[in-house]
Amino acid sequence: MPFSSKRIFLEETSLVACPGVPMDDIKERMVARLSHLGIKVRSIEEDEHCVIPMGGPLSVLPQRVVGIGGTAGRCTHRLDIWWQGLCCCFNCHQCNSSILRL
Repeated sequence: MPFSSKRIFLEETSLVACPGVPMDDIKERMVARLSHLGIKVRSIEEDEHCVIPMGGPLSVLPQRVVGIGGTAGRCTHRLDIWWQGLCCCFNCHQCNSSILRL
């Protein structure tokens, strides 16, 4: 994402690999991508590393606490937690109904 003609935000990621892609491999892919695009890096303002654990055990029903997102096993993504929180903020009745059904 360009901020100016000489400043960009760029990320290299792997969202669905199991097991996850090692950070060194992701760095190599970033270097290859920049080289392919003809981008010469003069400086790095910020370097962020993020790992979201996925693939935990599946929920066993009936249980009191049902996992969502990454805690629900291999079937969902962590963004589900954000989405559920957003839905709860805008539709409390629907959220409360979902909780009661659990």
